[in-house]
Amino acid sequence: INHSLNIIRDTLYYFIDNQITPFGQIHTQLFNRWNINATAFVTINGYNAGDITIKGNTALKINKNNNHYHAISAEINFYNYSPDYFFTRYISNNYQWNNNLKKQQTIHAQFAWLYDKYNIGINYYSLYHYTALNTQLQVFQFDKPTNIYQLSAFIPLDIKGFGWHANMYLQYSDNKELQIPTFATKQTLYYGFNLFKKNMYLMLGLDFLYNTAYYANAYNPALQQFYIQSDTKIGNYGYLDVFLKAKIDRFLIQAKLTHCWAGLFGNIYYLTPHYPNKGMGFSIGLSWRF
Repeated sequence: INHSLNIIRDTLYYFIDNQITPFGQIHTQLFNRWNINATAFVTINGYNAGDITIKGNTALKINKNNNHYHAISAEINFYNYSPDYFFTRYISNNYQWNNNLKKQQTIHAQFAWLYDKYNIGINYYSLYHYTALNTQLQVFQFDKPTNIYQLSAFIPLDIKGFGWHANMYLQYSDNKELQIPTFATKQTLYYGFNLFKKNMYLMLGLDFLYNTAYYANAYNPALQQFYIQSDTKIGNYGYLDVFLKAKIDRFLIQAKLTHCWAGLFGNIYYLTPHYPNKGMGFSIGLSWRF
């Protein structure tokens, strides 16, 4: 009992619920085509005292044709921040801890090519002192940097009423404890056309979601938190939705059959280990903009 009271007393003593965070931002444009931005934040008191965020990005416009945006961009961000207070001090009937944790550092660098709505990017993440719950539901911090490499692409194709929009990610983590799917994608295929002398616009389409199998973090309802696990894989399963949209002036109606092939390839669909995803469903929505 005395130990628990000491944790509560220490928690009340150390936690300060007001903080001051000065920030600054710089933006400039050179030669009417080169944009440069920089932003910085620093917290000077409270639990997050010493937290620093520095962001910088630049974009070089390749063409002068305003009808088609064409540019290359680069971005680098640095974050030095305290772990969530939950990881530092916590007390309940079944779990309690009082930790002295190091600040986490994250570096994110990106290089991207942009053309109209097309976007292809290369991302790099470096995570140091990453904080999480382990398989024993105890707080721990990675003792070495974790590097994540990612290739991302957004490809929208629209040809005479037909459309295909695809978000795709190819990625790799060099730390087996921090798992991510190697490949993930969300795609939409549709066809839209006018009816009744263009008084109605009708769209029929498919939404598809997929990622490769990986050891996703599991959920603990007592803590209401996710934790790292290496026993159960989820993924390697595609979700298919069928939708219909109709627009008449300012009135919009849309109907969707979600997860339309649920169970056809086995009941193996999970978004979180041990928690099955929803089966087949149907939804309908109406919108009238006055």
